Amino acid sequence: MPNSSVDHRKKPADPVRPVSALQCWLAYAAALTAGALAWRLLRGMQLFASPLWLGFAVTCLCTVVIWIFSIANGNSSIYDPYWVIAPPFLALALKASTDGGLQGPWTARQLSIAACLMFWAADDHAICILARAVA
Repeated sequence: MPNSSVDHRKKPADPVRPVSALQCWLAYAAALTAGALAWRLLRGMQLFASPLWLGFAVTCLCTVVIWIFSIANGNSSIYDPYWVIAPPFLALALKASTDGGLQGPWTARQLSIAACLMFWAADDHAICILARAVA
């Protein structure tokens, strides 16, 4: 009787990633540019009473930009790093919108949130770099 615990199926092929790193970086640069321009425009128009609503609107716009790039390239993986890259930028933009700006005094809460987001983003990128080095 043959050993049923041995799997004789072939290993699936590695997934094909048709999107180059350059295209991904162009998507992120476009989202960052659109977000910065929208932030400036919407803040000047004073449509939102709270910077949190302004941040929400800008985040939605940036997400749409990334979504358009992912549809145009036929690869939704463009989305994944965005969710690690965007939050630290949004936190800095929200801090910059306070009275003191980025150079003003930081509360313990602001420092904690910024540090956690920066650590999370750095950790995620380090994991990706290490995974490629090991492979």
